[in-house]
Amino acid sequence: MRVKLPLLKLLFAAQLGMAALAAIDARAQSGTVGWNSWSFNFHVGATDGLVLTQIYYQGHKLLDQISMPVIRVFYQNNACGPFADLLGGTLSPIPWANNATIAQRQFTLDGRLWYEIGIRDMLGNYDLYQVYYLSSDGLFDAHLYSKGLQCNVDHVHYPSWRIDFDVDGANNDVIEHFDGTNFQINPTEFNANAASVIDHRWRVRDLVTGRYVDVLPGFSGFTIPGGTTAPVTDYTRNTVFGRLFKDIDAEYYWSYGPNTQVPFNQGESIYNTDLVLWYEGYMPHLASDGSGLWHSIGVRLAPSPAPPVTDTTRPSAPFNLTATALSGRRVSLTWRAATDNVEVTGYRLERCQGANCTDFVQIAAPAALNFLDTTVSADKTYRYRVRAFDPAANLGPYSNIVSARAR
Repeated sequence: MRVKLPLLKLLFAAQLGMAALAAIDARAQSGTVGWNSWSFNFHVGATDGLVLTQIYYQGHKLLDQISMPVIRVFYQNNACGPFADLLGGTLSPIPWANNATIAQRQFTLDGRLWYEIGIRDMLGNYDLYQVYYLSSDGLFDAHLYSKGLQCNVDHVHYPSWRIDFDVDGANNDVIEHFDGTNFQINPTEFNANAASVIDHRWRVRDLVTGRYVDVLPGFSGFTIPGGTTAPVTDYTRNTVFGRLFKDIDAEYYWSYGPNTQVPFNQGESIYNTDLVLWYEGYMPHLASDGSGLWHSIGVRLAPSPAPPVTDTTRPSAPFNLTATALSGRRVSLTWRAATDNVEVTGYRLERCQGANCTDFVQIAAPAALNFLDTTVSADKTYRYRVRAFDPAANLGPYSNIVSARAR
């Protein structure tokens, strides 16, 4: 199926005041986003593309990190390659995002409000757009678009997403698959065809809280504005990998070339623990399609419905917020803990620039009682405030406001 440019209601940053949604360090290509019920950090890796970390929805943690360590590419009869493409090394302007190198925008599609954050990278003759879409009602889509021909021969792209799940925390997670009646646990590390289970339904669940995230085929309705997109609609050749979490560089940064799928399968237990799910897509590109057609594929994450909100009590205000300017354009912030009738999930730290500024923007959502702000400019004055939130996403009052002049 080929989809022409859709009639999306694109609401760009200039129209929506998107500065209120994200704080970006242009030097490090990193920042923090708080949008609707979502919050997360992002950065551009040198080899693993656009990386999102500390992803929360409605005050509950879903993922510790999602990235794209490799895109394996194979040409028919080995006419070219094979290749192991790594994203993030050199970013290109994104025309549909005012030529920014990190796209951030809102749009409405089929009545649903979405937030988009993505990067564009040029690898040889390939034009690649790696992107995440988050909906206001809780859907999360990771997507890859590709156009161009390195050789005028049929070929296949195999993008791999590494998804480090932390559903309600790092431990107690399991991977499950749907057998048509119930979800069954996969107790040990595995490689499996994504379509080998009924309705392509995979799930990561926290055994203690019961909350889960379903892993589903990506939505085929997203497109590149101003272009023609041919989304993959056959997901029978995608692969799912269950792995025990290992905090080693070899897991984050791909060094295995194009002929290796996901390594690390040692048959270890992934029951009631910290785990990683890898998802590899199958995105074919026919030479007859030419070099101007965008191909796309993705994976969708769907959190379990939020339980009925019975807690309406707000956390108290944090207090004794202090800000200390350090050398090297850094500001150290500390505060005393807020309290809550259930628990404090984390804090939303906000900042504005100027001795008397009032246009505060969220820059981080730490769980700890301190934060090091490395996105300031020398000889500029900044004001800070912080507030707490709880598992029901109740926001507490602000702390005292403090100022610091960066140096």
